[in-house]
Amino acid sequence: MLLQLENISLGFPKQPQLLSNVNLQISNPGIIPLFGKNGAGKSVLLRALAGINPPLMGAIHIQNKPLTHIDSQQRAALAAYMTATPPSATNLSVEEIILTGRQRFISGMKSPSPNDFRAIQTALENTGIESLQKIPFAELSDGTKQKVMLARCLAQDSNLILLDEPLAFLDYPTRIDFLKLLKNISENNNKLIIYSSHDLTISLEQASAVLAINDQKLEFFNHPSQFSKDWLFPDAFKN
Repeated sequence: MLLQLENISLGFPKQPQLLSNVNLQISNPGIIPLFGKNGAGKSVLLRALAGINPPLMGAIHIQNKPLTHIDSQQRAALAAYMTATPPSATNLSVEEIILTGRQRFISGMKSPSPNDFRAIQTALENTGIESLQKIPFAELSDGTKQKVMLARCLAQDSNLILLDEPLAFLDYPTRIDFLKLLKNISENNNKLIIYSSHDLTISLEQASAVLAINDQKLEFFNHPSQFSKDWLFPDAFKN
């Protein structure tokens, strides 16, 4: 089982819960958009799946391993997480940014190994940015920065990749290009990629399945054709 949620509840102490009593099982790789209204808990869920913020209740298993009671290196082996906003790194090159995804393999004062550099090269090739290896990260466009951060996730070598609003700062053609890239990576590398988005239309075109949050419930649609936009936004799609 790639991902399993058992009766989890998410939110913040002393505040109303965002999600409650959620159960979910995902067995296969694929690209799965996560939809929901603003404040529904999409980012909170992704951070919980990455092991950053534990659930209030319940258990999360990735590849049949519990996220609780394991250290950060073990969590990094299970899931890679990309924040909504790229880092404001002014001095690091593309290669150096991607190298930070190899932290779980490089402990203490140990220098990167040939395996680390091979992983970086493979990540660069898989995201189509080989020519940018030595370019300062700060000089890149928003769309290219997203590809670099995706390459960082690939270099981490986790089977689950979690992306928080990766399309937010991209124009329409770049969004389509990025989603096609995600689909290719998922298919060619057996990755489960879950990303939050408000762009329902183009996300559904590339999706393997759909996750959606509504009224403190997380619903899993096994095929994008099973998901209806008016399930999430009933008033917006009335005739």
